[in-house]
Amino acid sequence: MLDNDGFLVEQGKISHLKIKNSQQEGCRGNKTGHCFKDGTLGLIAKKRKIGEFKIGAKWIEVEYLACKQKFWFKVYENYWHGWPDDQKCFWTRNKEFYVQRYIGELKLN
Repeated sequence: MLDNDGFLVEQGKISHLKIKNSQQEGCRGNKTGHCFKDGTLGLIAKKRKIGEFKIGAKWIEVEYLACKQKFWFKVYENYWHGWPDDQKCFWTRNKEFYVQRYIGELKLN
């Protein structure tokens, strides 16, 4: 099961994606549509540009609203676990991320 939030990395820039048409039941908080099964067909996502990023051996630095935020990560077999550095930008939430590559067609709007 994958969360309905994700990221798109292309040409040195990162964007936030939010799946808008999932009908999956039993998601976090027992909400409908806040997750989807890997391999679900016909997904549509809203794309919001974040900005440029740099990647190091165990970190990613994202620039957004004139502030650079470093996120640390650990790579596992099928996903990345990420968390923000202790020095946070004003826009950074104290949230951990579990990111898995989605392999499938995704329509962006």
